[in-house]
Amino acid sequence: FVHSAYVLDADYSLECVESTGVEIAAIGPQNRQFSVDAQPLLVGRDRQRHVFEALTADASTRVFVSRSHCILAKGKLTNLSQSPIIVDKVHIKHGQRISLRVDSEITMPLGHIFRDGVPQDRLVFRVRP
Repeated sequence: FVHSAYVLDADYSLECVESTGVEIAAIGPQNRQFSVDAQPLLVGRDRQRHVFEALTADASTRVFVSRSHCILAKGKLTNLSQSPIIVDKVHIKHGQRISLRVDSEITMPLGHIFRDGVPQDRLVFRVRP
């Protein structure tokens, strides 16, 4: 049994809560979150250019966000990138899909250096109802 508060069956958003080298509090909400509704949302640096330009310190880290990085649909995330995406500490490889819940943490690496399975440079999003 999964408590209904944790199931994503309605609109939700992804809010960036951490970005290496960027002061998140100084970025307006329109540049640090995505709204997700009933339609699938393709997320990537080509689709939300202004968001990823605001959330990454420079072009050298921005290239780690693929042009089409992932797709969000019906409470699930599918990784379209060759880079891993980490959802609640689970590494999701290219083509893999995972269910999201309220407060899921989605980490996008912004480099190749990992320590204990966590990227040193990263973007971290939280699922919000």
